[in-house]
Amino acid sequence: SNYIKADTSPIKVISLFPELVPSHFHNSLGLSTSASTRNATNSIKGASVTNNTKMSGMVLQKAALAMVQFCEYHRNQWRDKVDAADKLRSGGSNAEGVDFNGNPEDFLKDVEIVDTVLLSAFLNCSPPKRSAVVELLSQTNPVNRCHMDSSTALIASQGNAFTEALLWLYRSHNEHKRVLVALTEDRCVGQAAWSREQFYNWTAEYLRWLWCSDDIGLPMQALNALRP
Repeated sequence: SNYIKADTSPIKVISLFPELVPSHFHNSLGLSTSASTRNATNSIKGASVTNNTKMSGMVLQKAALAMVQFCEYHRNQWRDKVDAADKLRSGGSNAEGVDFNGNPEDFLKDVEIVDTVLLSAFLNCSPPKRSAVVELLSQTNPVNRCHMDSSTALIASQGNAFTEALLWLYRSHNEHKRVLVALTEDRCVGQAAWSREQFYNWTAEYLRWLWCSDDIGLPMQALNALRP
């Protein structure tokens, strides 16, 4: 909350917590690939993290909770700005006169970092926030901008309990072939995962959504999935 009140750059704050940042972003944020040291002393809800330390255990969990609050705040603040950046990227005009402090593409890269770190923070809470992850990946306003490969690795590391989250990640990034490959009873039903009823309900809803899509290629994918 102190970082929010101080209006500190989200990316500068995120770079202070490398254990929550997927390695894909380390170079662009100037982080050590080992994420083993930090340059300053930080206080996170009473937990002090000093030079030459690596966060773990309860310290990491408290940092994750604080990062959830921080990233969610900025996601909400940036909602209209993200829409404006998307319009510009697709050839539209900046009719609202939104100030991106530079290139809209750079701003959207920051959005990708914030969303991916939010996902990482959810997973580093104790226990990991499964429902919050599914909500992040399944909501359409705003749609998540999580980095695909980094997020796939983060979610897959959580095991069967996060099967639905992984499917939503693929679905939200239009990776429908990957959804259909992963959407099998053997993979999705079992301990800590879905029941058979949950699996068939999600599958039916998803295939119905594909079939009714305005994208000309998606109904055919639904039809192919139903063929023996």
